[in-house]
Amino acid sequence: MRQASKPPTPEHPFGHGLQLYFWTFIVAILIFGLGAGVALVEGINKILNPHPLESPGVNYAVLAISAVFEGSTWLVALREFRRSKGNRRWLDAVRSSKDPTVFTVLFEDMAALLGLLFAATGLAIGQAFDLPLMDGVASVVIGALLAATAGFLAYESQSLLTGKGVRPAVRTSIRHLASGIWHLASGRSRARRSPCQL
Repeated sequence: MRQASKPPTPEHPFGHGLQLYFWTFIVAILIFGLGAGVALVEGINKILNPHPLESPGVNYAVLAISAVFEGSTWLVALREFRRSKGNRRWLDAVRSSKDPTVFTVLFEDMAALLGLLFAATGLAIGQAFDLPLMDGVASVVIGALLAATAGFLAYESQSLLTGKGVRPAVRTSIRHLASGIWHLASGRSRARRSPCQL
């Protein structure tokens, strides 16, 4: 965000605003793509080679602490997103947003919270029914969730990076405004000419 707010320079005459979109795209690809890949590989390995759970209490404690931290940042992002979305639906607000920082954090934290829930569910089922492979199944589900989130964020970021236009309603509004200004200007022009014509 600091890079994006830098003023224009001779090398960047239109400013550095696109940095915001570029780094959001990189976050989507690296963190989520890499995280999804690791989760899928680990999950498949645990399904093929299940082993008994070690220290489930420690696992639950780590998941609970992570949920507190992720939940608190998610609430902050949710508040900010609600303020910016107005009365639009969630998906419409994301698609029309020109600031990817808010919805990236919101979806990243949402995916993290769902991933923690899936991990805890996998642990609990594995422990209750003595099915250690459920930990692997949970990892595969988490990997699929991260991959879907990465794909969505990458798509939204690339559309901003490659020059996505404004919504049709905004375009129509701009056309009406420009048309009104043109009619107003041409009316004044006629009013100025009319005394000369008399």
